[in-house]
Amino acid sequence: MDSLPAVPPIEGIRAYVELHESVIAGGSPSARTAIEYEIEMLSITPGTALLGRIRRLLRPRILDGRSGR
Repeated sequence: MDSLPAVPPIEGIRAYVELHESVIAGGSPSARTAIEYEIEMLSITPGTALLGRIRRLLRPRILDGRSGR
């Protein structure tokens, strides 16, 4: 974590942390499960489309230069 830039988190990150902390403190297992489900779905739905767009925009300059490929 020391290698991360010393940039303050954006508002969306702060809001998420506050929501997550309040859900954990609230004692509702179903609310916590719902948040975890939504986070997992981000990697499947918009995340997949975003990665596809990045590949189209940046290839071959960046993605073809990855190590191990």
